[in-house]
Amino acid sequence: MRWFQFGAFCPLFRLHGHRGGGPPSNECGGTNGDNEVWNLAEEPQHYESIVTVMRLREELREYVSQINAQAAATGFPMLRPMFLQFPLDPGCADPGVEDQFMFGPDWLVAPVTTYQATSRTVYLPLLNASSETWVYYYNFTEVGPGGGRFTVPTPIGEFPLFFRRPLPPPTPLVTLNATFLFNPLRNDTVTCLTEQCYDANTPFDNYTSVGILGMGVASSGSVAINGTTYSLLPITLFYSSQWQDNLVSTNSTGPDESYTKGVVFQNGYVLSSPLPGAVAVHYFYKKYSPTSQDYAMTAAGSIEAQWCVQRGYTNVTSDFPSGWLLPA
Repeated sequence: MRWFQFGAFCPLFRLHGHRGGGPPSNECGGTNGDNEVWNLAEEPQHYESIVTVMRLREELREYVSQINAQAAATGFPMLRPMFLQFPLDPGCADPGVEDQFMFGPDWLVAPVTTYQATSRTVYLPLLNASSETWVYYYNFTEVGPGGGRFTVPTPIGEFPLFFRRPLPPPTPLVTLNATFLFNPLRNDTVTCLTEQCYDANTPFDNYTSVGILGMGVASSGSVAINGTTYSLLPITLFYSSQWQDNLVSTNSTGPDESYTKGVVFQNGYVLSSPLPGAVAVHYFYKKYSPTSQDYAMTAAGSIEAQWCVQRGYTNVTSDFPSGWLLPA
């Protein structure tokens, strides 16, 4: 089994040997031995494991042809010592990695050479963390950009086999408008991140837009702006049937138990740390009566914030995680 795993990542991969026909000799000719995989591996798990690497080799047919052609044209070998593929990585010059190799530029192979080994340690060279990751072949788990040693379990059907995979480019930064709306009939506010306000039980109407807030939108928990990476806080909308009120917030639990999480705005975020020109998020609260209250999220110093103060709202920003809006 271990020979098959190693052999699948050699330039030539084929069955060899003197089987069942008597002692080896220098004479050519048949040995009368069985050479089929199903006869070599009678145990089902061994047979399935051998078939796995055979099929993988077939899937890599075009890749093998490419690195073979490169070897013929340039002399750069198909099987490469670690330091040859990663000459600037000091970990690849360590004598402890001489029992692993690269099969072309993309596949890292660490054959199991110890009988009945239950684990195997392998060194993964450091890739460009922003654009590549190592992937463990047997469960397709991304293990990151490398730069250290990893210990991998080695049941008979698996061995340390990794390939490098490009990461998808980050989604370009765009902005999402959040509109701060005021209802003169109810004398309270609502914040919307889409053209339609969040409507749980009662339709919202007679609202007038009194301001726009800029929101950061990205596909992950961070975004690069002018070469600097900033972490992001996801925006969540909460709604209270009891108070007939909504709140767009970076708080993961809502202001109190009466508020329930309505919609997580799929790619909506605010910055979790300020960049030059960023505007802080402020939260305001007012309780009109035992059956009426309102939360509002605004940009610090904005017309909306002034409106809240003028109408007797209390600034409760300290009760929420800090957040900053993208500069206009």
